[in-house]
Amino acid sequence: FKADFSAQLLDVFFEIMRQTDDHNLLAKLSDSILKLDPLNDEALRQRCYSLSKLGKKGQALTAYNQFCKDYLNLLGEFSDLLEGGTS
Repeated sequence: FKADFSAQLLDVFFEIMRQTDDHNLLAKLSDSILKLDPLNDEALRQRCYSLSKLGKKGQALTAYNQFCKDYLNLLGEFSDLLEGGTS
């Protein structure tokens, strides 16, 4: 149920994002998407772009760095699973 609800919510957020040019709203929606799905690269792209347009380049860099950290952590966990499975 929770996964289905999250997927539907993501669809609604992306639909709203396609229909607006309001960078404040786009930044908020993309932040919400990243809270539901921290590795959503489209949400990251939109968040960084919107924050940059709003003159918040430091926040854009912070969002990008957090994404990279989360992604590397996931890769590390995946690598640990692979190594653990071959022992």
